[in-house]
Amino acid sequence: SLSLALPSTPPLASSLFVTMKVFFDLIGEVEVASDGKLIKKVKNSEGKSVEGLVCCECKTIPDPNDEDEDNAMRKLDHLWFFEDINGDEPAEYKKFKNWQKDFFASYVKGLQTVKKENGDFKEDGAKKAFQKRMNGIMNWVKEEFANITFYSLFKASGEVKIGGETKNFLTTQLFCWYAPGATEPVMCWMEDAVRAEKF
Repeated sequence: SLSLALPSTPPLASSLFVTMKVFFDLIGEVEVASDGKLIKKVKNSEGKSVEGLVCCECKTIPDPNDEDEDNAMRKLDHLWFFEDINGDEPAEYKKFKNWQKDFFASYVKGLQTVKKENGDFKEDGAKKAFQKRMNGIMNWVKEEFANITFYSLFKASGEVKIGGETKNFLTTQLFCWYAPGATEPVMCWMEDAVRAEKF
């Protein structure tokens, strides 16, 4: 019998198989973020983590597909990489109360229904913990409202089967936030709003 001597694996080979986590909106099923950049917890003005809210750094870059770099359209790298986010027209709200009424209250109600259907609230206290996280995120938005640009998805709503019936729910928003004193913004998203897939 012929025995083949296998070459020993070069030390760099393992780094070729980097798995990447991509985050999909739970309702719209489109990509909204990844761990291609370092993901960090969002901290409030007291330096405490805002439970359920994470972010990655952003910078404004020219269109990666335009060879004429000097005259290319410029926008945040996150918006070039995740084309399902409506980077052309941020959602406008006069005041925090408008955002809360026009988007967040309905969104959370829908998200809670979807998460319940997915079996996320089976454990004791899971639903209460979810509501507490959403409340904390809402308070953070209220505090930072003037420093946030709100980005919705092009697909503003999505259909989800609930108990055999198809229902329509709002999709998520991402918050582009300039922390106090920051020169570059971060793009924030709600962990409850997404599901992760490894690639």
